[in-house]
Amino acid sequence: MRPVAASTKARLGGFQEPLLGFVRFSQETTRLSDLYTTGADRLRNAHELQKILFEHDKKWDLKPDEGQLERAKELSALARAEVEAGFPLVNAHFLLGVWGVFESALDACVVEWMVQNPGDFQWGPQDEIKMSPAVVFAPDARARAEVFLEALKKRRGSAPSAGITRFEGLLSLVGLDGPLPAGLSDTVFELQQVRNIYAHHGGQADPRFLAACPYVPVKLGERVPVNPRIADGYYSALLEYANVILARGWARHGIGLHNHQLCWRRGLTAEQTLGELLIAVDGQTPLKRHIASESMADASPLT
Repeated sequence: MRPVAASTKARLGGFQEPLLGFVRFSQETTRLSDLYTTGADRLRNAHELQKILFEHDKKWDLKPDEGQLERAKELSALARAEVEAGFPLVNAHFLLGVWGVFESALDACVVEWMVQNPGDFQWGPQDEIKMSPAVVFAPDARARAEVFLEALKKRRGSAPSAGITRFEGLLSLVGLDGPLPAGLSDTVFELQQVRNIYAHHGGQADPRFLAACPYVPVKLGERVPVNPRIADGYYSALLEYANVILARGWARHGIGLHNHQLCWRRGLTAEQTLGELLIAVDGQTPLKRHIASESMADASPLT
């Protein structure tokens, strides 16, 4: 393997840092979610424990607090309901966060590539924009690139696209678009629909969601399921897409990686990037897998 020039490392370091930041944020959010779900699981038995303490205090005339016993009963009921439902709101908030950070990271990657590789900027006849001389002649190249990018996004935003098509259009500005692993586009599209339904309707299915994801067995107004397995499937898809984007950037500089794949696993730092893909793409989105597993469970003679 030929050595990588220091200047190339510096350019690629700035390009990949936003995506590494996305991973670090996601890992931190995952730890917080795990803390909540673990605590809720243990709180299911809080009422039974409080009853034992209540009877002990009562036996020894220690003036037990009936209010604490009632509160423990409420917490236990809430914890059981959350565990049985699969923590839909916690998982939905996790997805809202990682989606937003990923969007911002992708913008920052494109800006950094524009600054470091200005000759790669892809102009088209649809990209005619008006810019203030103060922006054009601004000494800060990164500030200019950010203004250019926002102007171009607005210019191209007259025909909004969904899912990964939107991101690929952004990457095409600097020639970093390209082929995608099978199934990834469908998963990111589904993630965007779930993200939107929780961001704007509290998770309750609306006509737009039902039209976009007709295979999901929910009725108008019902909450779309987002259990930990579904959320992890979406998170893995974004990580895989980040892998693809980073590999494209490295390949543009003639640097080959292990199968052109980078990845992050839970428990590793964002910088420990070499390894295998997180998920084996099977052509199914997380919700489709969930529906299939539910159908198999319903059909099992053991349930």
